[in-house]
Amino acid sequence: MSNVIPTQAMETSSSPSDMTTINASMMPTFIPIRDEIDIPQRIIIGIILTVICIFGFCGNTLVIVAVFLSRKLRTTTNVYVVNLAVADLLSCMFQIWDVVGLWSLNGWPIADWICVISSAVSLICVAFTIIDLALIAVNRYHKVLYPMHLYQKIYSNRNVGIMVGAAWLYCTLVVCVPPSLGIGKLGYSFDLKTCASDESNPGNKFYTMLSTALIFPIPLVTLIFCYTKIFLFVRDHQKSITATRRKSSFRAQLDTDPTKPPKPDPQTVQITKNLLYVVVAFVVCFTPYALAVAVPPLSIARHWSGLLVMFNSSINPIIYGLKHPHFKEVFPYILRGQWRDIPELVGFMHRFKSEGSFERRGSSRGSLSRGSLSKTGETGFVSTMSRSQSPPPPPYSP
Repeated sequence: MSNVIPTQAMETSSSPSDMTTINASMMPTFIPIRDEIDIPQRIIIGIILTVICIFGFCGNTLVIVAVFLSRKLRTTTNVYVVNLAVADLLSCMFQIWDVVGLWSLNGWPIADWICVISSAVSLICVAFTIIDLALIAVNRYHKVLYPMHLYQKIYSNRNVGIMVGAAWLYCTLVVCVPPSLGIGKLGYSFDLKTCASDESNPGNKFYTMLSTALIFPIPLVTLIFCYTKIFLFVRDHQKSITATRRKSSFRAQLDTDPTKPPKPDPQTVQITKNLLYVVVAFVVCFTPYALAVAVPPLSIARHWSGLLVMFNSSINPIIYGLKHPHFKEVFPYILRGQWRDIPELVGFMHRFKSEGSFERRGSSRGSLSRGSLSKTGETGFVSTMSRSQSPPPPPYSP
């Protein structure tokens, strides 16, 4: 579809002989402006975006449900993982509105506030993703290089909550405050045919530069620093263990010295590698779009490279399912509907572990096995596991 812009030619002569020319020049002339993306491409991109959003919604919901149901997954690091899944989930929920803009032939066809909210939430989630990945990197840095007692002191429940809450608040302020002050504008972009920052606004370029400067540089440096230090530490430690394998006395001293960093156990290293894969996936998916925005000749590729950014919101659950030792163990039970067999199932779900489902009122058993249920008075079905039969608390896991 082509848009047209009327232009008025300037009068160059007023003589009678040129009157016809003047009258012709006074007539509005229509110069066709080609859309940056044609209708067939918009339809294809809309279909692909819909599939990505549906897949990402299901995958990130799976991550959240897994952490909710299994105490084995309720670790400090997974607080950041769950918030990353929430950000990806919100992206998939709100960017589905971009399909409306892509498939509309006459601009944004419904209420403008829907597009404004969609663009704001999408930008906040992208900003939070990079900051959350940096927080995960810092967490793994302390986990691998610091003694356990110091790691636990730094990452108390209160401190983790403050970190995550501050990250969400900061991203919201960076995205929403400048437009409220007249710097840039959120809403429908006629160039991109999606809900984003309005590129026709005079302050859009400054808004983009400002938000980019406030969000990306520090987290990127943090990611590079933390994972480089982790890699060097693990490599040097493995060399040290190999070199001192025959020196049992030195090794015993190393193991018992509380001031030294703990030896990175294989599971910790594996989880750290898994989270590094998440970072690599983000960089791979985001770099083409960043180049398309930063390099004018590549701007025509913004739509297709933008699909990669959205695909990143769907790929993390795949990485967890293939690489993360704990998620890989829990996911199959949820997908097969065998929720009662989830490792270290949360307490309130034990009522579903009795054979056949709930027990009928009035029924009684001579003995109660672990996870069995009984009726107490008029309060309904409650768990009656004895303290001696209660499952022990799960060991700390990274």
